[in-house]
Amino acid sequence: KEGDILVSGFNFGCGSSREQAATAFLPRR
Repeated sequence: KEGDILVSGFNFGCGSSREQAATAFLPRR
């Protein structure tokens, strides 16, 4: 259920989690 985790990250992205969520969507180099 990775999708659920990603969605939750964006929902709770009001704080520092927002940065983590954005990083998760960005491709890892």
